[in-house]
Amino acid sequence: MADTVVKGFVERIAPQPTLNSDLANPDPMTWLEVYAKNEIWYETLAT
Repeated sequence: MADTVVKGFVERIAPQPTLNSDLANPDPMTWLEVYAKNEIWYETLAT
């Protein structure tokens, strides 16, 4: 039986100036749109 190996990387990016104000909306569906628009894919998939 072989060991399972997963590789990846984390890239830090500067957020768009509107990110915080866009995420102030309490609607989770809006958050999905904001995450996708800003290419924050982990949060898009995890939400």
